[in-house]
Parts: sequence; C-alpha cells; structure tokens
Amino acid sequence: MGNSQGPYSPRAGFLRLILTMLAVAMPGCGRETVTDRDKRHPQDESTGDVSSARTVPGRTKTNHEMDPAIIIAERQISFLDVAWERGLKYEWPQQPRPMTALHAFGAGCAAFDGDNDGWQDVLLVCDPYPKLFQNINGASFKDVTQASGLTAVDGDWTGCAMGDYNGDGLLDVLLTGYHRLALYKNTGGLRFEVATEEAGLDPLNAGHWGSSAGFMDLDGDQWLDLVILNYVVFGPESKQYCEHSPGVLSGCNPRVTYPPERGEIWRNTGSGRFEPVPQSQGMDATHGMALVLAFIDLDDDGRIDFYIGNDGTPAELMHNLGDMRFENIAKWAGVAEADRGVAAAMGADWADYDLDGIQDLVISDWEGKGSTLFQGMG
Repeated sequence: MGNSQGPYSPRAGFLRLILTMLAVAMPGCGRETVTDRDKRHPQDESTGDVSSARTVPGRTKTNHEMDPAIIIAERQISFLDVAWERGLKYEWPQQPRPMTALHAFGAGCAAFDGDNDGWQDVLLVCDPYPKLFQNINGASFKDVTQASGLTAVDGDWTGCAMGDYNGDGLLDVLLTGYHRLALYKNTGGLRFEVATEEAGLDPLNAGHWGSSAGFMDLDGDQWLDLVILNYVVFGPESKQYCEHSPGVLSGCNPRVTYPPERGEIWRNTGSGRFEPVPQSQGMDATHGMALVLAFIDLDDDGRIDFYIGNDGTPAELMHNLGDMRFENIAKWAGVAEADRGVAAAMGADWADYDLDGIQDLVISDWEGKGSTLFQGMG
C-alpha cells in the first residue's frame, strides 16, 4: 500500500468491503424498473422475504444470505415534498452566466436540535450567510436567521458540521467555504456567536477552498475533534472558463484543471481550542478534492475511522491507528473506486442494509451516475 504511513497487515476480522450493486428505479432515466426486476426475481409472497434466482427451490433466503446482486424493496416507498408549506422557504439565487467552478459548486444542509427542545431544526448553507429554521413542535418551521447571530460572517459558504465542541450540552455550528471558515458557539435559544479565532481556527481557512467538515472524537479523550475537507486551488489567477463546445463557455472541470487541496485534522484540546494534527500523520496520503465525510468504527477497536469521498479522484478510508495517526486503506478495503471507475461522491453513509451485523457503505455519485453500494464482508 503506497499510501501507508507504515507497514500494514490486515487483521482477521477487519471489515473488508466489496462492491455489490445498487438498483434504483428512476422513471425516464433508462434504468430498470421494480416491475421489470420482479418479473425475473419474484418475491416469496408467503414470507415477504427477498428471494433471488439463485435461491434453492423451496427455501427462501434470509437477509444475510441473499444474493447481493439482487435487492428488491418489500414495499413501495414514496416521499412528498412539503418543505414550502411547512415554512422551509428558500430559493437559490440565479448564478452568473457563464459560471465558474465556484459558482457551480453546491452547498450542504443539516438537521439538528439546536435548542434542545427535542425537535430537529434545519440549517441551509447558502450565501452570504446560512438560513436557520426553528422546528415548531414538528408542525412547521420558522425562519430565525436574523436573530440567530449566524449572519455575522459573510462568505461563499459550502458545507457545515454540528457538534458540541466545548462540552456545554449545546450543538455548535461550523461552516466551511471558499477561503472561509466560521465556528459559531451555541449560547442557547438558537443564538450563536463567532468563536473561530478564539478556538484556534483560521477565519480564512488558510486560503483553502473548504468543502465539508465533521466533528468526531478521534483520540478517545471525550472531546470532539474536527476533520475539515478541502477541494482545489482556485483563485483570480486561475483559469476561469473552458469551452465545452464551440462557442459555449462554462466552468472548467476541476479534476483536470486545478491542483487538489487536502483536508486537515484538528485535535480538540479540551480547553475550547483546536490544534492542527500534522499532515504526515495521515492526511498527506489522501488524494484531495474531497467532498463528503462519513465516520465509523470499522474494526470495533474503539477508535473511529472515516471515509472521504472525492470529486473524481480515488476515495479514502482512513484507519485510525491511535494517537491521531491514520492509514489510508481504501484500496485494500475495496472502496477506492466503484465498479465503473472513480466516483464523484456527492454523499456517503454507513448502515447495515442486509442486517448481517456488518456495516455497509453507500455513496451517491454525480448526476446521471446513480449510486454505489459497498457490502461489508467482515
């Protein structure tokens, strides 16, 4: 493993992931429908369990035995968009034409209980500051942005993370952005105050294009540490537009146009401040152009590992070795690339989809490429 910080011997029982499949029914997208699949792999209606063409006659497979190439939902799942009628009202402003890579970059959001009333509030990341909506007893949302204090710092914001970094029982907010970083301390009642420099962080994010972030206790000291993901080197001197077809200018493909930036790990000192962890302790073995982050304890050793999904470069799986040292084992674990090659990860999450007691990984890819499911093999 060329990206390792030291020798690595896969231990028995360490979670290895292999690519299985993901079937998504999307009308009009040329994908196979649920009806089409059911005709070839009918369900056993007497049990409701998922069956497959490889099932032994007269016997229905359990979840952990089922063919990983066949996943059929037992019931149809549908969702209704009620955001506007419930008070979650926001319209993304029209972007300039032609757009640069920065204008084309998306933004994140989060659902979190910011006032400890038991209801999930909503933060929408947008420019020049985020929008905060208070959940009113699960019935509606109220825009409380102006009173929240989250308008204190303007910026081209892209991502967010929620965590109680100072241990006072209130969830704080971190915003990442283009040459911007803001840590807002929760003072109660959905009120926040800027604590970026007070916490040892750089409001300019050291000139990096921050894409996303996450709070997690990585060293087991009961204090939430911080992982900040960065994207590419882009500025006024960078190439702004590319001609994608004769006479048509738009933002350039970042993967082939701009140098990648790598993420950073910040250790929580327990005194309300963060200190940088040297890149040599793992993050210099990443590919950069990071977009998404997903934490998990892969090998049940009590140390939290994490997955990083990148924009068109091989993904990372950072195995926690202890003492804030990490080893990138994505290639060995089978998650560096999808079956169709390198993914442009737009989202990632861990869950045990087949109920075999082993965590699996799903990532969403770029528009038109669907999603990829990695099955954990134990």
